[in-house]
Amino acid sequence: MPEEKSRKDILSENLKKYLDANGFTEKEAALKIGVCPTTFNSWTRRISYPRECNLSKMAEFFHIPTENLTESSLVADQRKRYLTIGASDVLNYYGTDKTFQKWCDLGLKFRREGRLERYFSELIKEK
Repeated sequence: MPEEKSRKDILSENLKKYLDANGFTEKEAALKIGVCPTTFNSWTRRISYPRECNLSKMAEFFHIPTENLTESSLVADQRKRYLTIGASDVLNYYGTDKTFQKWCDLGLKFRREGRLERYFSELIKEK
């Protein structure tokens, strides 16, 4: 089984991806979001992790949801698959309600761990 990446690794990879895709240097991005270029560089080199407010500024700068910076593509793809089962208003609700996001994330985590299937199979057996 592959080793899980740390949140610093995931952020670093995603930052580099969005910098390249948008043609910005680290220094340009840092100045646009209002942080010191050396601070931004420490995020891309996996030395430190930004505060929530700086994650929000970066997401706004790249015009993406914060999750695109903080999650691996595998988790993001699983979330999309899980959420697109329902109507599009579910996606809108997910984007605005933090409690709903937590429940969805918890459901995905349990599904990855196989706990969700075990729970429901035991529930069905009881009936």
